[in-house]
Formats: sequence, C-alpha cells, structure tokens
Amino acid sequence: MSDRKDKKKNDEASRKRKRAEETETPENKEKAKQKTMKQFFSVNVPTSNTTVTATTLTTTTVSSRSFGATEPSTSSATKTTMVTRENKMDISTSTEEAPFIATSNTMTAATVTSHAMEQSSQTPEASTCSATATTAVHAISDNNSSAKAGPNDITPIGQEFDHDGQIQKLKNCIFPKTGDVKDRRGFRLQWLDRYDWIEYSVSKDAAFCYVCRQFGESQKPTFTLTGYFNWKAALTPSKGFGKHDASAGHIDAMARYVEKKKRTETGTSISELLNPTTLAKCRYYCKSIIEVILFLVINRLALRGDWDAEEKEEGGLFNSLFEYTMKKDKELVACQKYMPKNVTYKSPQIQNEFIAIIAELLRESIVSEVKKADADVFTILFDGTKDKHGVECVSIAVRYILKGKPIEALLFFESTDDVDAHSFTQLLLSCLASYGLDAMKILSQCYDGAAVMNGYKSGVMKRLQDILEKIIPYIHCFNHRLRLVIIDTVKQVASVKQFFEQIQMIYTAFRKPKIQKMYEGTAVKRLIDTRWTGHFQATKAVQENYAQIVATLEKVKNDKYNRIDLNGDDIATCIGILSVITQKTFVFHLVFMDELLTVLTPADAIFQSREMSYHRAMPVVEIAKETIASYRTHEKFEQFMNDAN
Repeated sequence: MSDRKDKKKNDEASRKRKRAEETETPENKEKAKQKTMKQFFSVNVPTSNTTVTATTLTTTTVSSRSFGATEPSTSSATKTTMVTRENKMDISTSTEEAPFIATSNTMTAATVTSHAMEQSSQTPEASTCSATATTAVHAISDNNSSAKAGPNDITPIGQEFDHDGQIQKLKNCIFPKTGDVKDRRGFRLQWLDRYDWIEYSVSKDAAFCYVCRQFGESQKPTFTLTGYFNWKAALTPSKGFGKHDASAGHIDAMARYVEKKKRTETGTSISELLNPTTLAKCRYYCKSIIEVILFLVINRLALRGDWDAEEKEEGGLFNSLFEYTMKKDKELVACQKYMPKNVTYKSPQIQNEFIAIIAELLRESIVSEVKKADADVFTILFDGTKDKHGVECVSIAVRYILKGKPIEALLFFESTDDVDAHSFTQLLLSCLASYGLDAMKILSQCYDGAAVMNGYKSGVMKRLQDILEKIIPYIHCFNHRLRLVIIDTVKQVASVKQFFEQIQMIYTAFRKPKIQKMYEGTAVKRLIDTRWTGHFQATKAVQENYAQIVATLEKVKNDKYNRIDLNGDDIATCIGILSVITQKTFVFHLVFMDELLTVLTPADAIFQSREMSYHRAMPVVEIAKETIASYRTHEKFEQFMNDAN
C-alpha cells in the first residue's frame, strides 16, 4: 500500500514539473515580464529581444544592487535603462514616461536644516562657532528622521507613503520568481496587507521598509538600501518580515513615524509644544554643547576618552571642556535647570549627530558656493588611502573659482569595500548627484597616478569621459608626481637606497626605551612611504643630532659589563649602526640628501597650497630642475665632500 502511495506521489510530482517546464519557456517568461512591467509603468514596452545597453545610449542605469543613480538629461529623447535583479530584462522608456526611475538621492538632514533655518528668527552671531552652533540648533529642532537612500520607484524621502495606492498599482502585476527550478518563489501581494510598512520595488524585485528608510537610525541596509528578496524565508519569524517587524530599530522608527503623523495631523511642531522661555533655554544649552564640539573638531582634538569605572562616566576633552564652560557661563547653568533630568545631550551618539548636522550645513554651504562660482564649471579631486584597519577611505573634493580666487573644499569622505574603477566612478557620480551638482559641468579631473584612476582603457578617467560623453582633461597631481620622481630615483641609485634603509634602522634602534633614556638629542623621524617629505624630515633629524646619535651608540659599544641591560641583538644592532654611520660614504649621503631635499621642500609646500594653479606650478618645477642641474659640477661635488669631512 505504501509503495503504491509513493508511486502516486512521484507521478504527480513529475507531472507538476513537466507542466512548470512547459509554462516556463523563454517566450512565456518574456511575455510575463513584459506584462508585469507594462502594468506597473503603464508604458508601451518593446517586444524585441534586442538588449538596450548603457554604453550605446545616454542612459541612467538603475540595476540590482547598484550604488546609486545619476540625474538624467531633461531631453525627452534621453533613454533610461532599467535592469531587473537577475539582469535578464532591459526596458527602454523615455524619461517623461518614467520620470521616477532616475532621480538623484536627496538628503533629509539638509532638507530639515534648510527648513529649520527658514523658521529661525534668531540672528547668527559673529563668531564662526557660535553662528554654526545657532544654525545647527535650529536644524535639529524638528529633526526626527534620518534619510535612507533606496531605489527610485518607491516613495521618495520626505513624502507620505500611499499604502492603498501601492496595492492598486501592483494588484494585477505578475511578480518574478527566483530560486531553484523545483522551488521558485516570488513576492506576494497579500504581504502588503499583513505588513503595512512594506514597499515593493519593481526595479530591484525587493521589499523595503518605509518607516525605517524615513525615520530609522539603524545602519543595516537590508530593508533600507539593498532591499529584502529572500522570498522563501519571508514569513519565517527568525529571518523574514516578522523578525524585522519585531526588531528594536523598526519599533523605534515606527514610534517616530506615528508621532510625526500625529503632529502633522494637528499642525504642530516640537518647538510649538514648548513655551518660549523653555525653548530659548534649551536652545542656548544645545548651542553651548555645539560650540564645545566645534572647538574640539576644528582643533583636531578627540572628544571622548576612556570610561572611568570609579566615577561611572566617560572621560575626555568634551566633558572636561563643557564642565569648564559651565563654571564660566552663569546663563548656561541657569539653562541646565530647564533640561529634563534624563536628557543631557552629551552622549557619544548625540555628539556624533551634532557633528553630522554641522557637516551637512558646511556641505550645503560648499555646494551653494560651487553653484554661484564665477565660472559655471568645477574640477574634481579624488583620492583614497587605507586606515589602520586596512579599509579604503575615499575623499572627494571640488575646486572652483569664487570672486577671482581658486577654492578647494572637501565634499565627501567615506570608507568603501570596493576599490575598482567602476565602483569609484559610480561613487563619484552618485556623490555629485546627491548634492545637486551637475556632472556635465566637470571641467577637469585630478587624481594620483594609480592605474585604477588614470587608466586610459578602463580607469576612472576614461569611464567618466565615456559616461558623460565629453572630453574631461586629466591632471596628475603635481605633488604626487614629485613624490614619484624622488622615490623612484632613490630606488634606482643603490647607494642612496641603502642610505635611507640605514636611516630607518637608526629610527628603529632609537625607539628602544633604554636607548632613548641615554639619548640626549631631539627625536629621530621615521620614513613615510606615502610622503617623500618623511625622507627629508628623517634625514634632517639625523644630521642635526649626528653627534648625539654617535655618542649614544658608543656608550652601548663601550658598555662591557652591560649596565644598560640590553639584549645581544640590540647591542649588535647598535654596534653595526655605529660602524656604518661613521663611514665617509654615509656622511656624504647625509650632507648631499639634506641639501637636495631642502631644495625640493618649498615645491612640496607650494604644490599643496589651495591657491596653486597649473600656470603657477610649472615655474616651480622649472626652478627645481635648474637647481638640481646646477649640482652636477666638480665645484659642488667638492663642496659636499668638504662638508662631509
């Protein structure tokens, strides 16, 4: 009996698989996709199998897991390419028919700040810190949301979510199915009724959380940036929508959303809920905190320190400086009495939020200046370096002319895991679009000499020109070129290379605490590979302290009874260094490299100045070349030999 039942089940399963295979022919798949997109976008979709790619048209691509979108051209002839999550479908529509597909990312913080500044009736004070603090205080008065970027076919940041309208729009859609052939799953319309916060993106075939995108503070990107698309586990309590619905971050975002909705319905704001006296006191208190933060940030001082277990509070300059301010400012002491006992606005999270708001205000000011520049163009500067954890940190700056003066300003700084040319190009374009800067107005591009940046076939330089369909001159950073010349020259001359290796050995030896205790000179410097100026500083330190360095090493050598208490390796190293640096060859290189690098140091300082321009840089280069060429004489060589003796 059991064998008969198993056979019946197997036959039925075989028939189901056969029907599925018959219905999932390429033609049927294409028809289903065309029908879905036609119903959602309400446009005529071409049935041709020809793929429209971003390289053949002036396009804005919104692909699955894409970094971001750039602003499309206003021309109705400009095409927009949309690719599904599985990259199996391309649909071309005019930007007039689907204007929501390609839009630049907006910044809620900037929007809230501008709104708060318009409502503010206070006059900014004269000092920069005070004026910025006043603006920042008004900016956070109603700042109860934190924008999250997302696809462009769901509710934009700052707009109300039309839940019923979404259901009507998706009512007749056929959702794509993904996964194994035997177990293909797709999004289901009934999930929208079960979880009223879900937004479905057709372009990414993924679900997003409206309240977390608009009001959430969590850094997890699943329901805010990348979208959720694990349909098989969607209703699993420990993995899917249920887990997100019960998460602390979602609950907090929902509470903020409900509170915001109530204030919107009643037409009240947070500032209106307080009486004028209390509001003024609270603003003065927050303004004082921001001024302390500004002072520490501008002077590049750390805000926080170690946790004091006995005092049960965090140390650091911020708390110390704020306490000092309280002693000097009687009005601040009076304002503190109006603050709730459980609200001090001094936590690390609040400090970071203040810094973020100040940064956004500064970025707004930079963007405004770029748009008001003398010439309606700007230059892009892009560079990256690894932090102590090995993570790539990228900075993007703009250079423009305002009132006849060149100005450079940092626009963007962020860490990234992707370090290829495509990712850097998309990051650059999305950064400009998010801040409202037109990439077509890029006049030139300035990077270092890395192949990923200046590659003529697939570097950022070439990709940017291909995407924008215009020639954008590339300028190799002059200071970086100078560094490459010096470093490469050092590597080519064996004796000079050995000299700097010996300089590094001196630095390593004199880091030993017991040797430092005997050493009476100033600190020796280490070589820095990323900056050739480190070679100059290290050489200068050894030359100025040459006598003290030799005296210290001789003490180690003559310590027959090892009273210094060094191990055998350290003693051998010190004796070896002493033997090397007392030779005429080392002393000659010390004198020669010190003078040579001294000549090049002014060029380094000039190249790094913000007022430097191309026509000013060339004379500096020529002067440096002429000076170095003048050293190639017998008289100059004899002078170096005499100085070495």
